[in-house]
Amino acid sequence: MAIRGRILHFVEPHYVDFWDYFRIKYPHYRHLALKHGAERFTLGHCCPKFPTQEGLLDWVVDVLNLTQGERDFLRLYKGVK
Repeated sequence: MAIRGRILHFVEPHYVDFWDYFRIKYPHYRHLALKHGAERFTLGHCCPKFPTQEGLLDWVVDVLNLTQGERDFLRLYKGVK
């Protein structure tokens, strides 16, 4: 599909479907989101909103239960100390 010379690609799964699946697979995501500073009103939407990049990364690390090596790599890649 092209709009004003731009091409749009439709990616599966859809954004909302992805977050629906995420909520089912990781039901503890809400508790951890609040622990890492997510805004409470965003928990009913797709992705929780965090006030800092570090809060978001800490949440992802905890929800996915990443290994220490994966945590270090993610922080290195994103430039978070």
